[in-house]
Amino acid sequence: MSLPPYFVKAGFEGALRHFRAIAEVGVPVFVYNCPNRVGYGLSPEELDRIADQALEVAGVKQASPDLSELAALASTCRISNLIGDAETVFWPALFVGARGSTATADAVLPAPFAAMSEAFEAGDTSRGQRVYASLEPLRRAYRLVGGQAPAIKRLASLLGLPGGRVRPPLVEAPSAVDQMLRSLLEVSSHPGELHAGV
Repeated sequence: MSLPPYFVKAGFEGALRHFRAIAEVGVPVFVYNCPNRVGYGLSPEELDRIADQALEVAGVKQASPDLSELAALASTCRISNLIGDAETVFWPALFVGARGSTATADAVLPAPFAAMSEAFEAGDTSRGQRVYASLEPLRRAYRLVGGQAPAIKRLASLLGLPGGRVRPPLVEAPSAVDQMLRSLLEVSSHPGELHAGV
């Protein structure tokens, strides 16, 4: 998985050269389109051109905050392996064409994400929506701490998992996030409720 060139804002032509260089090595690449981390985004049309002109593009991880871009990729792009990024939009991303996600939270709390995937495959939209709604405490925690890492590190700690501290310049999640995460764990501690009827 590779981001487009960052720091210098290489734009489409620079990104195309970057992915061509990776392709020349013979390594399949997932293009990680993440405007928030790179400083610019690649449009669905540009990603389609990269797929056409750079060999060995295995897929796209679409981390643009605009879900309509993922939908456009799914309907027009020659890349069939499209994955979403944020767990905050995991459920809606499935409906616009994502095949999955690299959500951070599913590493420490996989049951809700598995349940949403199973519900989607089974066509059980009401169950998937209920599970997605049950993740609202996680979304609130992200908003409170300004991102995923501090909240997920705290969640791992509450679960007794070795998450460690966040790396500077990030700061630890405030204790106010604990109540949100505990309410999330309360729902997630009943896996039968998450999977029933799926």
